[in-house]
Amino acid sequence: MTESVVELKNVSKRYKDTVVFENLNISVKKGEFVGIMGPSGCGKSTTLHIIGGIDNPTEGEVYIMGVKHTDEKKIAKLRRKYISFIFQFYYLLEDFNVLENVALFGDMKKSLELLKFLRLEHRLHHKPYELSGGEQQRVAIARALVREPQILIADEPTGNLDYKESKKIFSLLKSLNKESNITIIVATHNEELKPFFDRIIYLG
Repeated sequence: MTESVVELKNVSKRYKDTVVFENLNISVKKGEFVGIMGPSGCGKSTTLHIIGGIDNPTEGEVYIMGVKHTDEKKIAKLRRKYISFIFQFYYLLEDFNVLENVALFGDMKKSLELLKFLRLEHRLHHKPYELSGGEQQRVAIARALVREPQILIADEPTGNLDYKESKKIFSLLKSLNKESNITIIVATHNEELKPFFDRIIYLG
C-alpha cells in the first residue's frame, strides 16, 4: 500500500469572522501529481500553506510525512529538508544572476544541471529583470528543485503565463514527477491544465 505523505483530517481554517473552509479532508500519496482547483477565495493557497507546514489549521489534524503539525520542531525540520515551494510571483533576488539565485539554495553542480535541463544555460549570468516571465518561472522551479525535495508545492505557478508557456512548465513538472517520484501538489484555476494531474481536489 502506497504511503500517504500528506493527511488533512477534518481541517477547518478561520480568520476572525471569516471561514475559509471547514471539515476539509485530503490525503496525498507519495509520488502523486495532484491538482487543487476551485474558485478564487475558496482557500487554495491557504490549503497549500497548511500542507507545507507554514500555516496551522484552526481545527483538525494535519500530518506531513507522518509528523503531526503540532510538533513544530519536527515540522520545521521537514520543511527545510524535504519540502520546496514555487509561487506565482517568483521572488527572485534582483541583485543576483540566474546561477546565483539557484546555487544559493544548493550546490553549484546540481544548479548547473538543473538550469541546463530547464533550457537556461544561455541565461546563467543574466539578472532576473533581463528574463522573460517564463524564464523567471523556470529559475524559480530550479531553485525549488535544487534542494531535491520529496514534496513540491506550487501555488498558481503559471498564473502570469500564457497557455503555451504554462503547458511547457506543466510538462516539465510531469516529467520530474515521473522520473524522480516527487510528490507534487499544485493549486491552479486553469481548467486547460487538468489533463496533467493524476487527480484533482476541488474546493469551494
